[in-house]
Amino acid sequence: MKKIIFILLIFSFTASFSQSNSSYFQADYFYGNILRQNPDATVLIQGHPTGFFISYNKRTSGEENWHERFNYPDFGYSIGYQDYKSDIVGELYSVYGHYNFYFTNRTSPNQLILRAGIGLAYNTNPYDKETNNKNTAFGSHLNSSTYFKLYFQRENILNNLGVNAGLTFIHASNSNVKSPNSDYPN
Repeated sequence: MKKIIFILLIFSFTASFSQSNSSYFQADYFYGNILRQNPDATVLIQGHPTGFFISYNKRTSGEENWHERFNYPDFGYSIGYQDYKSDIVGELYSVYGHYNFYFTNRTSPNQLILRAGIGLAYNTNPYDKETNNKNTAFGSHLNSSTYFKLYFQRENILNNLGVNAGLTFIHASNSNVKSPNSDYPN
């Protein structure tokens, strides 16, 4: 059976707090949908996933040649939580390294940003032949995870506090290292 891929299209709302001009924290909340890649996935979709990201971002200052070429991107780390609203699929805890790429001038208060992150995710309820044989999405607890977020950010609305809103795609997979319908013991 083909591996089912979960991609979340998520609307997110964020509050960001800047510690200094060189780094800042973000807290994102999201509500979304699971994109069905296979008719068999219908049983897995029981509600709209919700979750959050907490991110630390550090601005680059041009010490490397590529910084200027890519409009001085930020780099950072994110931790995430997703509740799929499904007893079958469970929840996902994740950690990422990420980059923020600016489409506009980084010093502008209004910014269009693309974030790309890659990391690891832990699923709480993977496939089990006896206790969870309907979860054809996650064959193991440990998965790789990638996310892309395109968002509009407005910094310093109230002192160092800002907001943003955008769309996020999240994908978690074990790359078929362990197939959900495998006869191998868990």
